[in-house]
Amino acid sequence: MTTATTEFKLLGRITVLLDGRPVPVPGVKPNQLLAALLLSPDRQVSTARLTEALWPHQPPKSAPENLRTHAAILRRALTGCDRKWAVLHNSRTGYRLDTFAAVLDVDTFRHLTTVARTQVGERRAASLTHALGLWRGTAGEGLPRDGWLGNALRVLDEQRWEALGDRADLWLTLGRHSELVADLMGAVADNPLRERFWSQLMLVQYRSGNVGDALDTYRRARGVFADELGIEPPDELICLQQDILRRNPRLTGARQSWSPAPSRDGSQPDDAPLAVTASAGRGAPHRGQAWRAAAEARPRPRRAALGRRDASGLSQR
Repeated sequence: MTTATTEFKLLGRITVLLDGRPVPVPGVKPNQLLAALLLSPDRQVSTARLTEALWPHQPPKSAPENLRTHAAILRRALTGCDRKWAVLHNSRTGYRLDTFAAVLDVDTFRHLTTVARTQVGERRAASLTHALGLWRGTAGEGLPRDGWLGNALRVLDEQRWEALGDRADLWLTLGRHSELVADLMGAVADNPLRERFWSQLMLVQYRSGNVGDALDTYRRARGVFADELGIEPPDELICLQQDILRRNPRLTGARQSWSPAPSRDGSQPDDAPLAVTASAGRGAPHRGQAWRAAAEARPRPRRAALGRRDASGLSQR
């Protein structure tokens, strides 16, 4: 008898597959419960923490009974899965989802990005590409983004964008410019305040001979920062635009990322090669982090290109 293969997918709309066939889990709350348990597989999650995941603001008085109801719905949905591969346990203090040898896309993604950090060149690019290929949308797409569960899903999204930025740096180094443009245009549309992607897009357009496109991208970025935060773009983008206008030879070399133009005090000559960093949007503190803090205090900016549809399609009851 062949043992069934169970897959749990959280990198996109939450999905359960049994031998490649979808296993429907009806309702928002059971899916939130499943997501919370998948973030701590094979470990008990307390009833209090699960209650906070499902009702982060004001749990109803009937929350304990409602949680048991949602757990029962989830358990019934998982009965099609071989009991050797996924079992939902409950106790007086919490719930545990034993996944055993089930495949979790979150675990696969983290493994591949960890392996990539030990690799170089095309092998590293292949690992990052495999990891990014696991994503089908935002983490837990369609689920509410409130409370600790929403924060945990956003952390997963951040890990995705870090991996995409790392691969972009690598492909810039390898000269794979034509493969980068579409990825980076999508990245700036989804992350209009992440200066790293704007600078990478400008650089790949410049290195592809599209100077006008690179300058147009800067103007778009400047408009986004002005509209959303009421400020000028980050120093990195301003200096990159100035280097493009000057046709600075530093921009033509294959490097992992772009770094700011030298200061006027002569601490770094104009013809110095680009630093091998990925400073835009991470690393040592700079003005961009202050803007990111300001951005957190404002409503999420509109997508720079096409709007994202509401894909929840799940009952909120």
